[in-house]
Amino acid sequence: MDIFIMAKHIKISVYRGILFLIVYLFSFVNAGIEILPCPEKINITNVNCLDESDAIADSYCLKGSYIYSLRQDGSSICYNKFNNMGNNIIKLNENSIEFLNFNSISISENDISNIAIISCNTNKSVTCLQTSGIIKDKDSKFYGISKNNSIPNYEMNISNTSCISNVGNLITFNETVRLCLSESIHIPLANFEENDAYYIMDNINNTKSPFFNNDISDEKILIKSFPNYFINSVKVFDNVYVDYNTYIITKNVYKGIFLDKCFNCIYGICSGQKTIETNSYLFKYDLKSSVTYGYIYTLTNVNNGTVISEIPMEPSVRAFIINEYFDYNNYTLMYTDSYNYNVGVMIKDEQFMDKSLNESILYRTNLFYCHSGICSTTQGFIKYLDSVSNTIMISSCDSMCKPITNVYNSCNTQYSVYYDIGLEKFFYCSKPIHKNEILPIDLTTKDKPLSFLVEYGNSSVDTEPTFFLLLTDKNGNCIGYSNTNNSGLLFDSNNDGKNEFLKCNNRYSGSGIENEIIQCTHKDNFNGYIINALGKNNEVIFCQNNQCKITSVQNGYFLGEIGSLNERVLIKCRNTQCSNEKQIESDETNICYGINGQVVLSTNNKARYCNEGNAIKLQNNDNYFTLMNVNARKTYPLIEPGNDVIILKVSKYSVTQLITTDSGNKKKFYLY
Repeated sequence: MDIFIMAKHIKISVYRGILFLIVYLFSFVNAGIEILPCPEKINITNVNCLDESDAIADSYCLKGSYIYSLRQDGSSICYNKFNNMGNNIIKLNENSIEFLNFNSISISENDISNIAIISCNTNKSVTCLQTSGIIKDKDSKFYGISKNNSIPNYEMNISNTSCISNVGNLITFNETVRLCLSESIHIPLANFEENDAYYIMDNINNTKSPFFNNDISDEKILIKSFPNYFINSVKVFDNVYVDYNTYIITKNVYKGIFLDKCFNCIYGICSGQKTIETNSYLFKYDLKSSVTYGYIYTLTNVNNGTVISEIPMEPSVRAFIINEYFDYNNYTLMYTDSYNYNVGVMIKDEQFMDKSLNESILYRTNLFYCHSGICSTTQGFIKYLDSVSNTIMISSCDSMCKPITNVYNSCNTQYSVYYDIGLEKFFYCSKPIHKNEILPIDLTTKDKPLSFLVEYGNSSVDTEPTFFLLLTDKNGNCIGYSNTNNSGLLFDSNNDGKNEFLKCNNRYSGSGIENEIIQCTHKDNFNGYIINALGKNNEVIFCQNNQCKITSVQNGYFLGEIGSLNERVLIKCRNTQCSNEKQIESDETNICYGINGQVVLSTNNKARYCNEGNAIKLQNNDNYFTLMNVNARKTYPLIEPGNDVIILKVSKYSVTQLITTDSGNKKKFYLY
C-alpha cells in the first residue's frame, strides 16, 4: 500500500499581473522537492530558525542567500542562511534544515526524498537557486537529485555502458562511472575541487534523468563536475563557444572544432545565439595603450553545425572593427565580460565595396599588421564604397581610420594614395631607389596580397637606402606598413639577380612606440637566425658568411647576431610557433639566477644558456647538457617538472633537444 507524506515545496505563477502563491501540501512517497524564489510581496521574518524551537514548515522559498520556512498560508516563520557561496546540499526535516557535506554524505532510503541542492551565485548580487545534480555518497552509491516536483530523487542505476538514448544519466566506461552529455560524449567526476571546466549537455527527453527540464526545447544544460557530484551549474556566461569534441565551454577559440553558435548561459540553461559566420576575428585585444594588440583566428562555418578555428600564420594586413559594444546591422559581434576577453571582427572582402561601410564605422576601425597569429595596429590606408555618399572613399589609418579627400588622379607626394575613378584602380605613391621621381604602384590584385619595399628618405648613390615594407590585403582594399620588429628580408634591391639581406627594426631603439613603422636596411656580417618578415611563423632566415637562405625551424631557441655591433636577436620556437624574446632585466653576472634550461638575453645584449643558474656562453663547437627532473612528454623549450631527463644540444646559434633514433649510430656526448 502506498503511504502518503507531506511534501515541502511551493510553486509561483503570475497571471494578468497578479501573483498567486500555490502551495502543494501532499504528494506520493519520493516526490520531488521544488523550492522556488520567494514572491516579491512576501513578509520575511528576522527570526533565525536556530532560535525557533517550533519551526515546523509547510513549504520553503529562497531569497538572496537565505532559505525561508513558510507556514501553510505562505507567511515566513524563520530563515536559514547559506554561508557557502557555492553549492550546498540540504536535508529538509519537519522542524529544521540540515546542511550536509558533499564529501562525506551518507544517504539512506528514508532521507532521499528530503534532499535538495542549492547553488549560490555571486554575480553582482547573491542569488541562491535550487538546482539538480547527481551525488556520489561515501558508500559509492549514486543518487539523482531533482529540482522538479514531478521527478523524485532516486538511487541511480549505472549498469548501462552506452550513451545512446541515455543523455543525462550515468554509464560505466572502462570501469569508470561517467555522465552522458550527448549520445557520444561522456565525462567522469573531476579529479580535484578547483577544476575550471564547465560543460553543456544536450537537451534531455528522458524524464528519468534528474536534469530533465520540461520548460526548454533547443537549449542546452550547463554542467559542472566535482570530485563527488555532477551539478546543473547556475553560473552566468556570456558569448561562450563550445568545443565540438568535448562539450567544454570556452573563450579560447584559437584552434579546434566548435559548435556553430555562441551561447549565453543563465540559471543553468544555455541558449544558442546567432550562427557564427565564416570570418577572421581579433581575440582578447587590449585598448589600454595607444597600441592595440590581439590574437587573430579564422572561423570557417562548414555548414554541418560546426565551425573550424585556425590561426592564420602568414603576414597580412587586415581591417578590424574593434570598438566595444558596437553592432551596426550585425556587421560584428563584440563583447566584454568578466574575463576581459574582447572580440573584434574583420571587415570582409566584399564589405569594402558593397556599401556596408561609412564614416561612422571607419572611426571604430583599426588597421592591423598580423604575423604568426599576433596582430598590432599599424599605419596605412583603406579604400571603400561609402554607404551614405555612394562614392569611393579613402581612409587614413593610424590609431583609428579617418576619411580623407580623394582629390588626386596622380602622385603628388610620397607615401600617399589615390583612387583613379577612370581606371577604377587604387594606387600607392613611392619613389624608386636613387631616383627623385614619385611614381604610382598599382595595388589592384585578386585573391593574392601584394608586398613590396619602398625607399624611405632620399638616399644618394653613395649611401645605403632604407626601406619600408608594405603589404596589401588579398584584394587591394587595404595597404599597411609592416611593424614586425627584429625580422629580416631577402631582397634583390639592385635587380641583379642577387638577394641581399635586409634587417628590419623600429626606427630607433627605446622610442617607446611599439607599432612604429619598421625600417629595413642592408646588413653585412649577420650570422645565425632571424624571423622572415614575409614568411609563415616557423620560416626563418639563416645566414652564415654573408650567405643567406630561408629555412624552417621547429622547437628550441635560435640566435642571430652581428657580433661586431653587439646586435642580437633571440627567437623561441615551440610547435612551429616562433617569437622574439625580450631582454631580461639583469646584467650578465646575475642573468641566470634561478633559471635552468633556458636561453636568455641580458640588458647588455649578451646571449647565455642557463645551466642550473650558471651562465654558459654559446660557442662554435657543440656542447651537450642534461636537463634533470622534467616531463619528457612536453616539447622543449616548454619545461615542466617531472621525473625524466632530457639532453640539450647547445650550439653557436641554437639550443635544441637531442632526439635519439634507432639507427644504431653511436656518438660520444660530453654531458655537463
